[in-house]
Parts: sequence; structure tokens; C-alpha cells
Amino acid sequence: MLVLGYLFFIFFIFSWIGTGESLIAIRLASWRRHAILMCNSNCNNPLADQLLGRLKGTSIFLVGMMGSGKTSIGKLLAQRLGYLHLDSDEAAEYLLAPRTIADVFHEEGGEDTFRQLEASVLRELVQHRRVVVSTGGGAVLKRENWGTLRHGLVVHLEASPTLLFDRLTRLEAPAQRPLLRGDALQVMGTLQRLHQERAHLYQQADVSVAQQGEDGPEQVCDRIIGELVHFIDSHPPQWQQWKEQRAEREEEEEAA
Repeated sequence: MLVLGYLFFIFFIFSWIGTGESLIAIRLASWRRHAILMCNSNCNNPLADQLLGRLKGTSIFLVGMMGSGKTSIGKLLAQRLGYLHLDSDEAAEYLLAPRTIADVFHEEGGEDTFRQLEASVLRELVQHRRVVVSTGGGAVLKRENWGTLRHGLVVHLEASPTLLFDRLTRLEAPAQRPLLRGDALQVMGTLQRLHQERAHLYQQADVSVAQQGEDGPEQVCDRIIGELVHFIDSHPPQWQQWKEQRAEREEEEEAA
């Protein structure tokens, strides 16, 4: 049975690589239907109403380190806005079932395999308007993913390695995270290293919201909404600038 399961996984991986996004789109359809049933309506928050008027259906993508609260805060933010919440890791787990993301990471070349799947999932999720997408901590590593994320507004949930360590060890077992192995000292070292390596990538987000240890999800959510209102009022979203720049490059190429 284990051999059959492994062969099925290999077949699945090569299927979605070979047939583009069609297989992923089909398999995610039922997953999205379940997510839609879990979608809550707007909470009549005045500040959220201000943001809604400015978003005009634009989606929001949350990026940040593992343990930064992307899923819990993403759900609350979607509820405030009357948006659908989608989680890219949850979608990937659905596609990999009965295997897990951790199972894939523990295999040789597993992280590269997962990053390819993650990129495909994001390309599928970005097709939808009025969604809050919680991405995986490493989604910012692939350059192509930024082209996908720029179709919406990107919010970075900043948290120090110390805060991340406290959350991950207090609320869950670090071993559940494929990149966290070893004792407490090793886990802390990994968090510090990843935080440093990815800092310049997270800085590319449209908005960055710093978190303190005493901050609850509702406080962070309020801060995100306020920062997005300010960002949109201050200058056009970066995704719009990116589209304009791409259109200009295409015109220059045609002229040449």
C-alpha cells in the first residue's frame, strides 16, 4: 500500500507539471466550495467600510514568517471585509492528501517540489476577486510568485524571531513545521536565520504591520485595515504600477 501511495504521489506531481494548471483548478474547485460555505459577512466596521470602498474588489495577500498569524488574522480580516478567506498551505494539503506538506519536505528535493506546487496554487487562487489569501512563509522565495501577488495588495505581518518562537512553542509543536527540527536552541536558530534571509523579500510588500507580544488578532486586523486605507490614499497600489510598467514595456517592445 505504501508503494502504491508513493507511485500515486509521483504520478500526481508529474501530472500537474505536465498539464499546466488544469488539474489543480479542477481539484481545488470542491475545496473552494467548502471555503465559500465558511465565509462570513461584513461586521459593519466603519473603518472596514472605508477600505472596502477603496479596494473595489481587489484581493489581499498576507505574507510573513511561520507563526506570524497569517491564517488566524486572514480569517478575521476576511470576515471584517465580507471577503472569502483562502489559505495556500491548506489548498496544497488538500491536493497532496493523504500526504502532508511535512511529508514532502522530508524527501530528497522535497522543498523544490513543494515550491512548484505552491506557485501553481497561488496562480489559481489569484484568479478570484474579493479574497484574503494567507500564503505560506516561503511563498516570497520564488520570484514568479511576486508577479502573482502583485495582482492584489500585499501585507507583510512582521514578527520578531522571539515572538515567533514563543507562539510556535506555546501554541503548537514546532515539529509540525517542516523547516523546524531539533531542540529549542536549534528551532530558535532556524527562525533567526530564516527571518534574516527573508527580510528583504518581505520588505517588498505594499504594507508592513509590526506585531508585539501583547497584540491580539483583532488589534492587528484593525491596524492592517488602517494601513491599507492610508496606503491606497497615499499612492496607487504597487500592483497597478506594475501593470502600467508592464504595459509600457510591451509597447516599447512592439515599437522596437
